[in-house]
Amino acid sequence: TIPEIALNIALQEDKYQAWLEGLHTMLACFYDVTGQLSPVEHDLLVRKLDELEASLLPGFNIYNWNSLGIPEFIHSCNKAINTFQQVVKQVQKNSSIIKGVVFAIADARIVSEPADGAEVPDLQEFHEALEKQRHEVVEGLVKKYRTIGPLLGKIEEVVAGTNTGKSPQMQKYYAYWERAIFNALN
Repeated sequence: TIPEIALNIALQEDKYQAWLEGLHTMLACFYDVTGQLSPVEHDLLVRKLDELEASLLPGFNIYNWNSLGIPEFIHSCNKAINTFQQVVKQVQKNSSIIKGVVFAIADARIVSEPADGAEVPDLQEFHEALEKQRHEVVEGLVKKYRTIGPLLGKIEEVVAGTNTGKSPQMQKYYAYWERAIFNALN
């Protein structure tokens, strides 16, 4: 005769395989979303990461193969991972826009060379043309620069739940972008 425990395990093999597949898929999603974070994003989202990891914590202590709540645990973890992933997407979307502004500032050409074979203007015309070009370029960059504040506000709202521009949770993130802008200007 087959022992009762072995028989029970054999009868529930499909259920265990489904749980195992669900756990593997859930963990793959977790590692995928956390693995795509840059160091500055990781620092920014450390509290959200702690919340996400707390949702996984019951799997380390409470559940075993005899537990009935494994499907619910997988579902709640997937829900927490999806919520975190949405935060990451919003942060990265706004960060990429900010990065584009920083690159535009860094790549700006305030003075351009005259076209080959162009007539040499007199000093007054040359000065006026340079000043006009400089003014247009700087005004365009200032306009782009002013979009950074609202974007940082959106990120703060998603991450810290505030939109003050002064969140202590965002301090390193603000410093990161300040340094990036400063470097773009130099």
